[in-house]
Amino acid sequence: MNREQIARRVDLIGPSTGAIVSVATWCALHGADAEAIIAYVAEKMKHKETSDAQRASLIYLIHELLLTCATRGVSDSAKRSILIAVSRALPRAVQDTLRQKTSDHTSFVMALRKATEWWAMLNLFPTAWLAQLQRASQEAQETAGHSTAVPSALLQVAGLMQRYQHAKEIWLQNKRVKAEEGTSATNTSGGVSGQDVNSGGGGGGG
Repeated sequence: MNREQIARRVDLIGPSTGAIVSVATWCALHGADAEAIIAYVAEKMKHKETSDAQRASLIYLIHELLLTCATRGVSDSAKRSILIAVSRALPRAVQDTLRQKTSDHTSFVMALRKATEWWAMLNLFPTAWLAQLQRASQEAQETAGHSTAVPSALLQVAGLMQRYQHAKEIWLQNKRVKAEEGTSATNTSGGVSGQDVNSGGGGGGG
């Protein structure tokens, strides 16, 4: 299978699940050509014209292909070819992609993190390979200045502020309730005293 044939199929990929599954199914049916297919996916992934959303879709494409392998949807020889191709091409493609300083990698990094978590559960790759991929991704982010630590920290701060606001509202509500209870108790106490005074006054008048 030549590069043009592969490109025509892989370039059809989009953000929708249907598009991703459709392309992944085609890739699985041509598992014998996994090396050429994954090589093109890796090439497209790190191309400077590829958008962040498209890169995320390519990660999900690889994931769907690996799911097919895990569920015995391909022959043993095709499965072996796919796993070898992914293990060889993906770490370098991720590293080269994240080194692009002018690109936004938010969706790509999110997809990669989800995928590596799923792949660990599928038990298709050695733990050391997954750790290497995650480490390469993190190092590339730091080099390119695209660390996701700031967005994560902002989310944590937002969560803390929300919890603080909620606690403050509860405190104010409790304060109002106690104030109302105190006022009610005072009024009740005053009423009793008034009755006593009136009774006393009535007796004095008699």
